[in-house]
Amino acid sequence: ACVLTFATILYLRRNKTFPIYAGIYSALILAGVLASALTDHTGINSALLPFFVLGIVTNGFICGWRATVAFGVAVIAVVWGLWLVSLGHPEGAVIHPETYADRIFQRAVQTTLAAFMITTIGAFFSHNMHSAFGELEAGIRDARESDNAKTAFLATMSHELCTPMNGIVGMAEMLEESDLDPSQRELAAIISRCGADLQDIIGNVLLFSQLDAGKIALDDAPFALAHTV
Repeated sequence: ACVLTFATILYLRRNKTFPIYAGIYSALILAGVLASALTDHTGINSALLPFFVLGIVTNGFICGWRATVAFGVAVIAVVWGLWLVSLGHPEGAVIHPETYADRIFQRAVQTTLAAFMITTIGAFFSHNMHSAFGELEAGIRDARESDNAKTAFLATMSHELCTPMNGIVGMAEMLEESDLDPSQRELAAIISRCGADLQDIIGNVLLFSQLDAGKIALDDAPFALAHTV
C-alpha cells in the first residue's frame, strides 16, 4: 500500500490527473478496512473508521462534491456489507453472540449516520470551494484575454498608423526639396522633424506590443557593441 501510494503521488506530480489519484486512494482505504474485518468475521473495526472520514474529505478537496458523494455512498455500502459478514461469524468466535450482534448493528447505524453527515457537509464545502476556484480561474482567463486584446489592438493601431505617417514624412521631405521661400522651408522642416519623432514613438509602441505578445524576432547579426552602448 505504501509503495502504491508513493507511485501514485509521483504519477500525480507528472500528469496532474487528480481523479485517478483520488480513486486509487479511495480504493486503498476501502480495501484496508475490508481486509481488517472480512477474514475473521470481526465486523466493523472502530479504529479504522477515521479513515472513512479522511477519504471523504480527500475526495472533496481533490475532485469535488460528486466524488465526495460517491465515496460516502461506497462507505455506507461497505459498512453494511461488513455488518452482513459479521452475522455469519463461526460458532465460538465470540463470547456473547447476541451482545456482539447488537454492538455491531449499533456501530453500523452510528457509522452510517456519521458518514451521511460528513458527506453532506463535505459535499457542500467542496462545491463552494471548487466553485470559487472556477470563478478565480475564469477571472484569470478573462484578464489574460483582455491583456491579449489590448496588445493586439496596440500592435494593429501602431501598424496602421505607420502607413499614413510614412506618407506625411515623405511628402514633407519632397516639399523641402521644392522651390520654397525660407519661411516655407522652415515650416516644412518642422513637419518633417515632427513626423519623424512621431514615427519613432509609433515604432516603440509597436515594438513594446510585440514584446508583450512574445512575437519579437531577434536578428542574429554582427554589430558594434561599443558604439551601441
